[in-house]
Amino acid sequence: MEACYRLDGFDWVTERAACTVNSVFESLYAEIKRDVELINERRKQQFGANRNDGLVTVFEENSSPPRAVVFGISGVVIFAEDSRSHKRTEASLTLNDQGKCRLKVGNLERERWQFRKDTLEDLFFGEWFN
Repeated sequence: MEACYRLDGFDWVTERAACTVNSVFESLYAEIKRDVELINERRKQQFGANRNDGLVTVFEENSSPPRAVVFGISGVVIFAEDSRSHKRTEASLTLNDQGKCRLKVGNLERERWQFRKDTLEDLFFGEWFN
């Protein structure tokens, strides 16, 4: 069985070395900006995304009290924290069995879109919206 792994030639060390919190966070940031554009096309509420001091804040404009989700890096994890519920989600990184870089929340492997949905869905589609 070990020979089978050597034959496939997959360089998991190089792939895992490229799977860093900084590179994944940069991808998340670009995708979050696109999520904000898409929600603004579909909802009457308007949202924004700012990047400052290594944090990305996604917020509902003109909301009272302010509603936002803040994304950042803390050591070897990417986190998201909801300003209203103070729910914090932390994701580490891993390679899955197909050799793809994935976020890991608890014991669950998540693709970037799933992490964004899990952390932004309440802000974009929560109880405050009609």
